[in-house]
Amino acid sequence: MGGVKTQRGDNRETDILLISPPTTSVVKSVVGVTDPPLDLAYLVSTIRDEHDVRIVDSLTEDFAYKDVEKVIKR
Repeated sequence: MGGVKTQRGDNRETDILLISPPTTSVVKSVVGVTDPPLDLAYLVSTIRDEHDVRIVDSLTEDFAYKDVEKVIKR
């Protein structure tokens, strides 16, 4: 992967990329917002001291599978 901005704000390589895949949400379609993927956030909290981790939340970012593919290829 190329250098992407990590949670720490630097441009180091991302060791781990966690993806919440594209999906539809009734909550988002009615309310207009959605909750973050807490399961992935909890996982990151246990490994962030040892690894540079990035979460891709496809629902929040309105990503389709092609968009996720572009992120993976970076």
